[in-house]
Amino acid sequence: MSVAERYCSAVHAQNLRHDLWRKVPIDTVHAVALVGRRHDLAVSLWRVLAGDRREIRSTAEHMARMIMRERRKNIRTWPGISLANARVIAQAVLSCWLRPACPACSGRGYTLIPGTPTLSDTACVYCGGNGVVNVREHLRNYLGEYAVDPGLWLLGELGSVQNALTKAIFRVGG
Repeated sequence: MSVAERYCSAVHAQNLRHDLWRKVPIDTVHAVALVGRRHDLAVSLWRVLAGDRREIRSTAEHMARMIMRERRKNIRTWPGISLANARVIAQAVLSCWLRPACPACSGRGYTLIPGTPTLSDTACVYCGGNGVVNVREHLRNYLGEYAVDPGLWLLGELGSVQNALTKAIFRVGG
């Protein structure tokens, strides 16, 4: 069972009682909550992964505020970032993070032969044949050069939060 599946099943569990002798779903919820004390994005991010679609908007808004806080620190390197721009960047990064498969080739890396379900020998031009969205190119092509640095920084922050959550969940009985 993956970490996201484990969290999803823990959130929707009927029995959240503690048991000192075996791992129970509440341990997973506690692990996420403890990481949430250090990374305030953690809980909302994992709620999105658990299927709570209502949490997507507030998670993207929180990510936009993170960009704006970081922008104050890096005013020379991120000029022209407004809150509206930060919201668009956050939504694009969250979309790429949730669905990393290339939309043009459905993650296959190759295009289909027109009119058939068969893959061709031609590598997908959008992802370069690896089947995963290139976030740098995605941000550059759809939002502009100004979005690349804050978008990649935000993607790194998402990775560190995910790494902390994964370690915490495996620590309680992975």
